[in-house]
Amino acid sequence: QSGVTNQWMCGTIVDVIKRDNSSVPSQVKVHYDSTVYKCDEWISTSSDRLAPLDTYTSNASATTPGEGLPPMRGA
Repeated sequence: QSGVTNQWMCGTIVDVIKRDNSSVPSQVKVHYDSTVYKCDEWISTSSDRLAPLDTYTSNASATTPGEGLPPMRGA
């Protein structure tokens, strides 16, 4: 099984990559709240697989978002 759900899932940004001396991350590492860490994945910040917190889900988690980054959800 590939683990692809085609559903929006709650996640936490656990790491970022910045490219070309930019202050904006080019990729973020997402840990999906309902999975084990081996399912974490890197997603481009330009991907439509990222959305601001509660755009497609509800019941925001009580975690603190990464410094300087808006709260995000991964799909």
